Amino acid sequence: MKNYPPSIKDFIDFGKSGGIFFVHCPERYVLKTMKGEISALSDGDNGVEVCFFDAGENKNAVTEAIGTASEITLFATSRVVVLDIPEKISDADQKALERYIDSCETTNFLIVFLSEIDKRLKFFKSLQKLTKIYFPVPLPSTVELKNFI
Repeated sequence: MKNYPPSIKDFIDFGKSGGIFFVHCPERYVLKTMKGEISALSDGDNGVEVCFFDAGENKNAVTEAIGTASEITLFATSRVVVLDIPEKISDADQKALERYIDSCETTNFLIVFLSEIDKRLKFFKSLQKLTKIYFPVPLPSTVELKNFI
């Protein structure tokens, strides 16, 4: 990692085709800075539409985010849907995300930020094997942490 906190662009190339991406980081500050970068994508006339959903505030956020990411964009070149899951994920939401992995809209991006995961679950064991869509944010080294502070 070049610096701390990392950029969302270190993990996802927005110039390529979309899909679903999972970013796991227990540090809420890192996720907040990444959301700020994503929000800046919609600035200007680049044709990117950005939508945010928070599963901590809305229990239907996963379903709504998947629905929004599945829609074809009419007035934008692509849509970036950000889903923040600050707690452990429910079984129904896991199944919905599993289904979306297999049938995601390739012009849109669904970025799922995970703060807490239960590594014993089959969903996360299989997700960790998908290195093109699952990105754990490593903890900073001592040097990076000193530079950050």
